[in-house]
Amino acid sequence: MVGVTVPRGFSAWVQQVRQTYGGALYQANNYAGTLQMVRPWELPGGAVNLGPLRSLTAQIASRALAAGWSRPRLAAAVLAFVQREIRYDHDEATTGLREYGRFPLETLIDGHGDCECTALLCIALLSCLGFSSALLLLPNHVAVGLRSEAAWESDLSTFEWRHRDLIRSGGNFYLFGETATDGPAFPRWGEVPDELQAEASRARIVIIPPTELP
Repeated sequence: MVGVTVPRGFSAWVQQVRQTYGGALYQANNYAGTLQMVRPWELPGGAVNLGPLRSLTAQIASRALAAGWSRPRLAAAVLAFVQREIRYDHDEATTGLREYGRFPLETLIDGHGDCECTALLCIALLSCLGFSSALLLLPNHVAVGLRSEAAWESDLSTFEWRHRDLIRSGGNFYLFGETATDGPAFPRWGEVPDELQAEASRARIVIIPPTELP
């Protein structure tokens, strides 16, 4: 995203969570650990430097305000940031492990990750910016769901949102978001890649509400 700099400076905390959790927390307790990964300050005994996350979300919010972006446009910018700034890599190639779920802060400092790593980073940014979102667990993939709001309907009818698929959970609808891509195509919210069409409708949804940094 033009005008946004990825902050650094939390390598000590990243090393600590790697030693403690080894990339396994997001799958722990039937994915109940996912919320703790998005809110790492709630982890038992784990002090975390939230300065970099605050810096990144503040930069994005400031740019959105200056540009007069709507809420859907802001959500689109978050998805594009993760797609373009975080390189897609398989866990086995980068960690030697078959599955390794990075904390969002880990993914930022590493600059790469696979589908669950990039999805969790996108969800963490959305959550800190006041969006309701969800982790979409497909049989062989992980993606992001962005909860659609009634006030967005005028924006959802524009070209950017025209080709959209909504995934329903209870009384809410979620726009599908694909974060694991290195281009040349960068799917927008609501655009389900052809190879995931059949699986997307059967996604298990882990809801992540908006949060406030402490």
